Amino acid sequence: MTQNQPNESEQEQKQKLQKEERLQLDQEQEQQQKLRQQERLQLEKEQAEKQKLRRQEQLKLEQEQEEKQKLRRQEQIQLEQQQQQKKQ
Repeated sequence: MTQNQPNESEQEQKQKLQKEERLQLDQEQEQQQKLRQQERLQLEKEQAEKQKLRRQEQLKLEQEQEEKQKLRRQEQIQLEQQQQQKKQ
């Protein structure tokens, strides 16, 4: 029995060490997970911002095209009116 006593305390120490190592590993993994999550969030934010900018540019282009079409229509109408007046 007395021989078992030191072995048990040795085993207890080993278990304690293993437990501490596991805890440390868990903490490190948790930190890495948090970092990855932060990086992912940052990327998503940046992508959303880029998308927003692209949408704004697209809208601007569409507005410019509409304006050009409007002007062309007005010019066409004016030309038609001038032609009508010349005929009369």
